[in-house]
Amino acid sequence: MSVVFQKNIEQPETVKKILECAERLFATKGYDAASIRDITNEAGVNLASVHYHFGSKEKLLEELLKKKLDWLNQERL
Repeated sequence: MSVVFQKNIEQPETVKKILECAERLFATKGYDAASIRDITNEAGVNLASVHYHFGSKEKLLEELLKKKLDWLNQERL
């Protein structure tokens, strides 16, 4: 299952926490060194929540990049 980001749909608080912590940990530790356990511990959410909301660590990264690139594309236009 993949989370779809649209302008007028509010993200669940758990998804927001995961994305914020994943972004921070990917930036500081790197993608390979940041584990799902690290992300969920920092976010204060259940370990299974990454798989529930995103499906995998790779899909989490894809959603994070999509969110950032959507913003960048809007600024560019």
